[in-house]
Amino acid sequence: MDEQVYQLWYEYLKRSVLYKECCSKGGVGEFKQHLKDVYSHFGDVHALSWEEWWPTHQFLFSDIEPMFVINEIETKADFDYMFDDYADDLLGLVVNVYAPKEVILAEIDKVLKRRISESLEQEHQQSLKTNPNAKKKKRHSNLALDLYHLYGLNPIPSNKEIDVLKRRLKVYDVHKNYPSITLAELGGAEKLDNSILEQMSYEERKDYAANNIVIANSIARDVYFAKIIIENTERGLFPNIAKPESDVCDEAVSTSEVLGL
Repeated sequence: MDEQVYQLWYEYLKRSVLYKECCSKGGVGEFKQHLKDVYSHFGDVHALSWEEWWPTHQFLFSDIEPMFVINEIETKADFDYMFDDYADDLLGLVVNVYAPKEVILAEIDKVLKRRISESLEQEHQQSLKTNPNAKKKKRHSNLALDLYHLYGLNPIPSNKEIDVLKRRLKVYDVHKNYPSITLAELGGAEKLDNSILEQMSYEERKDYAANNIVIANSIARDVYFAKIIIENTERGLFPNIAKPESDVCDEAVSTSEVLGL
């Protein structure tokens, strides 16, 4: 797995106000247990740069990710990304989606049975080299999957999703550090002087406002999800964007911000 996704985890955690306060007090004080638990493993991410932090904390992840059953691949880049890391565990199939569903499932079942049988036989032959009396197993035993790891990506992000995580972090930072910039401007909308607006017809001003609201809402969603991700990193979750238990993120972007054109 590319280190950049773990660096994003580190960066999102650094944006947590609660975690920063926890770090400033060495993880001691009236903090919720999940914050203390994360601090006991991740430590003070504000005291170390990524280059300093990663070598001493990468063991938390053990380079082992949660298993998945099926990942839909949309691009060649996604294909290369998956097979570079998981080639030994994966089977790639090209499916004609216009074929009858029952025929597709039957053919997949045949291929899986054959490939799993072949794989088990290979594993058995390897076992016989060290133990002539080894019995053939009915299912795989992958030692890597048995290793304990404290944290894992959930779900494993694709290259496209990593780009989205980067964009949301960038948008969040600008929105927080430069509050005078409206969401529409942050999204690239042109800000017109009143003198120009006064020369526009009613319909032109209406279209201009509608376009800015669309742009602002798009940026608002990025800020909203960034705040959810940040709060979930406090629980040791990433990049899970499921809404956390609290409602802190319900007002991540107010109506006035969306309409503040």
